[in-house]
Amino acid sequence: LSGKVSFHQTYYYIMLIATFSVPFSYLTGILEWKKRYRGAMIPIFYAKIRYGMVIFVLGGLCTLWYFIYPGVLENVGIQRLAFILLNVSILVPLMYMGHLGSIIVYEKVV
Repeated sequence: LSGKVSFHQTYYYIMLIATFSVPFSYLTGILEWKKRYRGAMIPIFYAKIRYGMVIFVLGGLCTLWYFIYPGVLENVGIQRLAFILLNVSILVPLMYMGHLGSIIVYEKVV
């Protein structure tokens, strides 16, 4: 998109860090859930688990795609559009997980 190598490298490393931080975020979330809610499984926790997996898969696909084909953003065509849409699609489940988290924090769910 920009044609600058530093932009592409920065994108790749940020995606690597973000994708590989998801399991650690999961672990801390599960530990806190077991401690604070004594492992009570209600629909909101199922939803957070599912959407967390979706985010991990989407982030992994974006990172893997760029690793395999680093020139994807330089091409004009359907591949670049699909790649950008895949990256942007991470935002929807991410925002919904934030919404669910705010329900847990600011409302008594259990």
